[in-house]
Amino acid sequence: MDRFFTVRTVFIGMRSVLYVRRPDGTQAVQSGLRKAGFSVDTAETTVEAREAIAENTFDCVVSRYEVARPDGLEFGGGLDVVTSIREVEPEVPCILFTRVVNRDVIEEATARGIDDYVQQGRERSIERLIERVRAASENYRARRQVEQLSRVNEMIRDVNGELVRAEDISTIIDVVCTELTRLETYDLAWFGRRVGDETEQLGVAGETGVESLSEMVMPIIDRLRKEDRNVVTKGARTDRETDKLAQAGYASAMGVQIRHQDDSRATLVLCAEREDAFEGTERDVIAELGETIGYAMGAVETRQTLKRREQQLARKNDRLEGFASMVSHDLRNPLQIARGHAELVSDGEHIESVIAALDRIETIIENILTLTRDKHLDVNETPVAVDTVARTAWRDLGPATATLDIEDMAPIAADRSYLRQLFENLFQNALDHGGNSVTVHVRETEDGFAIGDDGPGIPPEQRAVVFERGVTADSGGTGFGLAIVRAIASAHGWSVSITESDLGGARFVFDNVSRPVD
Repeated sequence: MDRFFTVRTVFIGMRSVLYVRRPDGTQAVQSGLRKAGFSVDTAETTVEAREAIAENTFDCVVSRYEVARPDGLEFGGGLDVVTSIREVEPEVPCILFTRVVNRDVIEEATARGIDDYVQQGRERSIERLIERVRAASENYRARRQVEQLSRVNEMIRDVNGELVRAEDISTIIDVVCTELTRLETYDLAWFGRRVGDETEQLGVAGETGVESLSEMVMPIIDRLRKEDRNVVTKGARTDRETDKLAQAGYASAMGVQIRHQDDSRATLVLCAEREDAFEGTERDVIAELGETIGYAMGAVETRQTLKRREQQLARKNDRLEGFASMVSHDLRNPLQIARGHAELVSDGEHIESVIAALDRIETIIENILTLTRDKHLDVNETPVAVDTVARTAWRDLGPATATLDIEDMAPIAADRSYLRQLFENLFQNALDHGGNSVTVHVRETEDGFAIGDDGPGIPPEQRAVVFERGVTADSGGTGFGLAIVRAIASAHGWSVSITESDLGGARFVFDNVSRPVD
């Protein structure tokens, strides 16, 4: 085996020919084939020819008719060569180069599977032989490449199917290495990366053939980093990169860059005993597979990140729900006591206000519980005067030093209780950030209404997050106020956005607000 492999690695990329010759024949045929660009191995008996075909891949076989037969006769052995080769490799083209040409020889040669013949001794017979060999070898190699590409495509489909189902990075690496070598399409699949002056092997499958895979793949990784693209190399004893491949018995290799999240890079190295591996379309297919592997690894990392965030959010929500339940439980008992005592006091304007405030606290507790438990707010829309609800909310909340500037506004379709809470939360937000001397404007808009103030405002980069639960710029705040505002707007089908008010502070704009049907 070493003899045949060594010869071919010297002539990588050339069409390879096995020439079965007589021991006492001239060198004219093999010399002509080599000058024409073919690599040539020779055999002198049927046994040698069969061994060569079994151990190596040839693009064409040329046999003399006048070689010794297995029974010792001097002539006619070329037909036995064809028969023996067909038993090992049925598809390789066989051409008979013979002095003896008659009907019986041609019929028997055809019956044994000969593809063509060239008569020796005629003018330009070697040139005609070379032309026939070139055509036959090119056709055969093209057929092999089509068949090989079909197997590669089938393998890629299997790999892609497995990648879709992979749930972690280690599974992806194992699937890639195992599937790429399972059908012997490739003889070695190595997955890893360079760490300093060493390599970190993350996965491997197939025949290793060398004691140190790191020494074999390192030159390929270095070339990948230098050229910043996928690379193909051929095994030959010429330099550091190709010598290790040749020593391991590989005729070709391809290094593929695997890029995923944050431009993290790994390397897939595929090795094959086939000289024509990674050529043309096959190379493009493997390059696309490298991109797919990168996308799959990135998708897994994204899913894992989202899963961690979901778990964190779930724990946070559990804590919020527990907190809200605890607070509501602790508040309800004193509320019931306060309401009971208030009802025993003589009727009067102040007592009615106390009872109304207690009822309002009960409603707010229910709303907070609903929000923390991710339940949908059940709104009961009726015609509501926006300006009246806003003034009521301000009367119970706004200090005498603050100013509410509100115009008469057309009624809207809304839940009165939730609308009041919306105004209370936004008024409280203005007081928390603008102080007790803040001025608040409530204005009707073409598609709804807006609430603005002259406080410090909300920076543009923070406007997208202030509606999240638990987000507050006030050290004494709960982070629920604006989250409840958004929940109430969403329950009504309104959209809410934040801009800068004419007074220089924050302005909350509510659009898609429905008007009562007459």
